[in-house]
Amino acid sequence: MFFFFKFNVIVFNFRLEQKWIEVTIDTQLDELIKAVNHSFRSEDLVNAGGIHRTMVFANTVEAVEAVAKILLRSGIECSRYHKNCTLEERAQTLVDFHDKGGVLVCTDAAARGVDIPNVLHVIQV
Repeated sequence: MFFFFKFNVIVFNFRLEQKWIEVTIDTQLDELIKAVNHSFRSEDLVNAGGIHRTMVFANTVEAVEAVAKILLRSGIECSRYHKNCTLEERAQTLVDFHDKGGVLVCTDAAARGVDIPNVLHVIQV
C-alpha cells in the first residue's frame, strides 16, 4: 500500500488542516495528482502573499524522480531537490521556489533546514 499525508501550513497561523488519505495501488496516482491540484485553490493564495507553494516529500531520490515524472506527465510543473542535484542546482531551485512558488518535490533528508515561508501544502508520499 502507498500512503500520503497532506496538510496546510500557514506561517504564524495556528489553524492546521490535516488530511490522511489511504490509497491502493489503483488509486495512488489519481490521489497524488488530486492532492497537488487541490493545492492550487485561489482562496489559499491570500494567506500566502499571492504565491502558491507546495512541497511534496519522498523518502528516496528515486521516489522524487518518479513523483516528478508523474506530475510533469499530468501537466503539473515541478522542481526537484535532492542529493543528486548539484549544489548550484539546489541553490537555484530554492531561490526559484522562494521567489516564484510552485511545486517542489524533494527528499525529506535533503530538505532538512530549508526555510521557505508561506508553504501552503505539504504532501508526504
